[in-house]
Amino acid sequence: MKISNIFTSTLFSVLLVSAVFTGCSSDNSSSSDDSSTAVREAEVVTHTPETLHKEIKELEEAVANLDTPNHDKVTMQLIEYYQSYADLFSNNEKAPDMLFKAGNQAVNLQDYTLSLSLYNNVEIHYRNYMKRPECLFLQGFVYESYLNEFGKAKEKYEKLIKQYPKHELAGQAKESIKYLGISDEERIRQFENQ
Repeated sequence: MKISNIFTSTLFSVLLVSAVFTGCSSDNSSSSDDSSTAVREAEVVTHTPETLHKEIKELEEAVANLDTPNHDKVTMQLIEYYQSYADLFSNNEKAPDMLFKAGNQAVNLQDYTLSLSLYNNVEIHYRNYMKRPECLFLQGFVYESYLNEFGKAKEKYEKLIKQYPKHELAGQAKESIKYLGISDEERIRQFENQ
């Protein structure tokens, strides 16, 4: 009988200790969840156009310095900040400029799909933006020069010519259409034969 009492009390002790540790670990995990939630909540920052613009300026300075460590990552972060500005403050006068700059930086990173998306966003949503003709031209240029999609390039160039016939880029767009798909060597030969 003594052995069974010892066994029962030992089993009871093991169960009690297990229950205590289980309780502690679930308390810790919930407190861990609470602390990670607190950390996540602390990371949420409410931006104004001014505070976000200040952070963008700092990133622009870092990107302008080609010796910045992880230059491509910093450039991508700048693009994300530009996009955030345009998303958060879409009615702000600087929003289309932020998208335009993001498109230019995406070209620098050779992310042509992203650059086209950004320029297209300006084209569609900011019809009165003074650099909208440049967005049309740059879309045509990216399609032509980097993606060899001459049909899409021609569409963008023609749209620029139709919507902004007196813009200085309309003449360049006409020249670009004239030589779409023709190599530089062929262009030189054509020029020499004139």
